Amino acid sequence: MSNLDKIMKPKSIAVVGASTKEHTIGSDIMKRLQEYKFKGNIYPINPKGGIIEGLQAYTSVLEVPGEIDLAIIVVNAKFVLDTIDQCHQKGIKGLCVITAGFKETGKEGAELEKALLSKVQEYGMRCVGPNCLGVVNTLPEISMDGCFAESLPERGHIGFVSQSGALGGGILNILKDLNLGFAQFISIGNQADVNAETALEYWENDADVEQILLYMEEN
Repeated sequence: MSNLDKIMKPKSIAVVGASTKEHTIGSDIMKRLQEYKFKGNIYPINPKGGIIEGLQAYTSVLEVPGEIDLAIIVVNAKFVLDTIDQCHQKGIKGLCVITAGFKETGKEGAELEKALLSKVQEYGMRCVGPNCLGVVNTLPEISMDGCFAESLPERGHIGFVSQSGALGGGILNILKDLNLGFAQFISIGNQADVNAETALEYWENDADVEQILLYMEEN
């Protein structure tokens, strides 16, 4: 299954690890989705519930009344596998795991990542990450900025894949300075599941992506 629509063209997003704490990724992602005016439903997930960025927060994805296409996961690495189990129970097929603490940290992290991939495959999901910057789609009917780069994205027709989060964010800022917009951005991070090849295949049939920009590093 190569289709990434649940990740790149979601109708609803759960932010697992949404936070009211300023300057945390869980807070930044919520703000970006709202500032960029995501066209679907946003569900903040936080064990304490309450209200986050003006929206009702739920203690788990299983509490959310509506369907969820994409879960953007920013919880601590040790909670990620349980979160994926709950996403599966909820019927969520798209994951973007921003959380770090996987193979980039050594042997234990690599084992955790192996377990993550195993679950993703068993559950028939697609997963961007872990250890990534997020995903963006500037198509007006979607308007998703699910990433924590500094600047809000400019609309254009470039598909951009970056392996490095930090450099990806830097290039996004440079594109903005050059008045170059983009259509979609995928920060693949550790590329446990979705890699550059997956993105290229996906964009091959996407009329909105006219050019492709890749930033890759040797493993």
